[in-house]
Amino acid sequence: MSSIDSDANWSAVFSSTVARIADRTVVGFIGDIDARSAGTFRNQLLSLAKEHPKSIVIDMESVQHVDPQAVAVLVEVLRFTREHGIALTVRATRPPVRDAFADTPFVRLLARG
Repeated sequence: MSSIDSDANWSAVFSSTVARIADRTVVGFIGDIDARSAGTFRNQLLSLAKEHPKSIVIDMESVQHVDPQAVAVLVEVLRFTREHGIALTVRATRPPVRDAFADTPFVRLLARG
């Protein structure tokens, strides 16, 4: 599964890849996750979660930027996965992305495990 969102006034590209390894789904994102791509980001993550894998890994190592809408999507996905007993891991080590999560409900919810 892969998606690309773009328009004439937007030079950044958002894309994703999905790999299923046993009972784990790994989804990798590339580009910016902002108002233009948040809907696709949300739909893809919730669609994958509704397949009820044992765990989902969201790999954001190649994401350059996230905005508050992206964080809101992650909070929604985290709540869904918790309600359905799905383990969720987010990989995000780039400083701009990691910093965007720093003082958000998402980090507090994720830390509660």
